[in-house]
Amino acid sequence: MIDKSINGAVHFMASNNDSGVRDFDMERFQLSKHFCFPWPKNHTSLSPDGKLVVIVGDYPEGLLVDSQTGKTITPFRGHLDFSFASAWHPDGHIFATGNQDKTCRVWDVRNLSKSVAVLKGNLGAIRSIRFTSDGHSSWRWPSQLTLCMCTTQSMDLRRSKRLIFLQNHSLLVFGTAPTEAFYSSIDAEK
Repeated sequence: MIDKSINGAVHFMASNNDSGVRDFDMERFQLSKHFCFPWPKNHTSLSPDGKLVVIVGDYPEGLLVDSQTGKTITPFRGHLDFSFASAWHPDGHIFATGNQDKTCRVWDVRNLSKSVAVLKGNLGAIRSIRFTSDGHSSWRWPSQLTLCMCTTQSMDLRRSKRLIFLQNHSLLVFGTAPTEAFYSSIDAEK
């Protein structure tokens, strides 16, 4: 994950099977932080304000962590297996996690006692999650939530007259997607 830190510097955050999460300062090409946890990490997502990190991996629960200290603020529980994906909504209060249990759970940082929604896939693990970033309309849970999930490791997307043909996997879109933002994100991944 490449992002700007609170002070505006460009950083790269990497999660690893060695149970570590590393934050690299890209301008100095140096490791700036290294946080260790008790289980292998598969994905990290930095909150839009840069203060929080969602960490998921080879354990059913995930962690909400302080991005500066690496200290766990709170674990969140609900998945039944290992997680592979996470994403923040641009508002900074909502995030989602994708899991091998074929579910995507949506969480609110203001109350992590349980997920606010469980979105079920049908083919396999949820390995990729994205929220659309529509800066032109207000966002209210749940009517304007747009979340895209992909349930396989490989994709073959082809556009034809604004239709997407999917082969050997499932792409699930929940909510009212601004189509241009959705298609732009697909084009960027090609």
